[in-house]
Amino acid sequence: MKHEKGSILVVEDDRNQREIVATILRKEGYYVEPVDCAKTAISLLKSSTFDIILTDLRLPDMDGTEVLKE
Repeated sequence: MKHEKGSILVVEDDRNQREIVATILRKEGYYVEPVDCAKTAISLLKSSTFDIILTDLRLPDMDGTEVLKE
C-alpha cells in the first residue's frame, strides 16, 4: 500500500480508541488500516506491508508484542 505519508496498521480491540486513532491519522494524511484483533492483523501482514504498526499490548486473542514478532 503506497501512500504519500505512509501506511499504518492500527491494532486496537477498543472500538472507540481504534476509531479515534484512525481518524486522527487519516486527517494527517496517512493511509490507515484499523483492525480489532491480532489474528486479523497477522493475516493482513501476510499480504500487505505497513510503514508503522501501532498495537495495543493487551488484545483478546494475543499479546500485542506477538503481533510485532510476526
